Amino acid sequence: MRPPLPSFPRSGNPAPNAPRAILATENIVIVAANRSHSNRFLVHADEMIRKGDRLQASEKIWGAVAHALKAVANERGWEHDGHQRLRNVALHLQDHPAVANPEIGTLLRSVEAFHRNFYNDNMAIEEIAAGLVDAANLVRLLEAANAALPENAPGPARRRAQ
Repeated sequence: MRPPLPSFPRSGNPAPNAPRAILATENIVIVAANRSHSNRFLVHADEMIRKGDRLQASEKIWGAVAHALKAVANERGWEHDGHQRLRNVALHLQDHPAVANPEIGTLLRSVEAFHRNFYNDNMAIEEIAAGLVDAANLVRLLEAANAALPENAPGPARRRAQ
């Protein structure tokens, strides 16, 4: 059985009095877990598509992208608690001059539809299978965008829901 993840606030703001070396190590573990979850959810989405489970496939697609966004936010100390803040992370990456890739926003909008489909169940399995490709591409773009940012790049400003 895997040991539990360290317990400190998951909003990118660790416990205020924790020693710096411990915080860095805990953050590395959390970022690695987010990346692992993202990859695992992509595999699970594919398995659910093959089984014809539209609801679970849809939610795994969204979960893969959400955890990829959480990995970026955790690595950089950016807030990411909630759907809108995760969306802000993606749009911030899309708009940052070091990245400047509008495909991030396009793929994000595609993948958000699968999060909604979990509640509505109105998409065909073929459409969900195409969404899995979008999710895998978005995860790849998010990793590349994170790598392209300067080390101390500021986080996203708050955006209003659209």
